Amino acid sequence: TANTLRAGGAIYQNNGDIFGSLWGNGWLSTWINNNLVLDVQLGAGTSVTTWNNAGSWPNTPGYVVTSVWKDYQGENIDGINYAPLQKRVGSQWYTVQGGTV
Repeated sequence: TANTLRAGGAIYQNNGDIFGSLWGNGWLSTWINNNLVLDVQLGAGTSVTTWNNAGSWPNTPGYVVTSVWKDYQGENIDGINYAPLQKRVGSQWYTVQGGTV
């Protein structure tokens, strides 16, 4: 038709969308929407006191340190804030998984 070009098993629409086996026998626009990271955010944060808890604060995959605080007493840090790094694929949010050190 005037709005569609077919080449083998592929279909090219006049809006630029492409249908084919490379996209899971679907449309390119659908594949992109289901696989592309559309947004990134920090999830709900938490904090932990560390000054008297050496090594006892959580080391959770996917979480990042957002701040560290220290008062004027002593030499050690007093606490850490951390939150999960999240990505949105399609309409679903996921916590980014990663190793810990």
